[in-house]
Order: sequence, then structure tokens, then C-alpha cells
Amino acid sequence: MAMIRTEDATVKRLAGGKGVVVTEVVTLNDGRTFDEYFTVWLGDGHGLAVGDRARFLGRFSKKVTEKGDKTFVDVNLNDAKVVDGTLVKAAPAADGWGADSGEVVWH
Repeated sequence: MAMIRTEDATVKRLAGGKGVVVTEVVTLNDGRTFDEYFTVWLGDGHGLAVGDRARFLGRFSKKVTEKGDKTFVDVNLNDAKVVDGTLVKAAPAADGWGADSGEVVWH
């Protein structure tokens, strides 16, 4: 069974209640970069939010889909775990009313 480990993945969206879609930036030898996407299946109650960053480890699986003349490969990490000590929670989103700074704003 092949295992995949991300290095510094950022949660882009939630995938139902059991997983997340993450991206990592890959840098090619010529300096160009692109985003690589993975769906990480963690199970119920994973507690992650959009913007969180971590290293993930899970079993590799893929699904190949052809649409017209294009081929897409969905890469999944199954039975995945957040590698201990790597989770960085995203900063809370500002609510637009000043509550994030603790100040009272009257409108």
C-alpha cells in the first residue's frame, strides 16, 4: 500500500463532514509554480477549517476521469492523519464590525 505525505498543505474547502480539499504549491526546476490538489479523508470530527495548514499522511488512491479530450486525476489520501505538531490554525476571519480587535464599534 502506497502512502502519501504532504509537506505544507492548506485547506481550501471542506469535503462533507469527513474530509478536506487541500493544496500545496509545487516549484518546478525552472522556477515555475503550480498548485497540486488532494482530497484528504480524515473521518468525522476532524476539526479543520478553511485556511488551516498542516502536513497530512494517508493511503494513496486515485480516480481517473475523462471529459472530452482532457484527462483528470483526483488524488486522495485515505484514512489520513494530521502529522503531530504540524497543524497551524488559520486566523479567525474578521467580522467587519471591529469585534476581532476587541474594540467596541458603534454604527
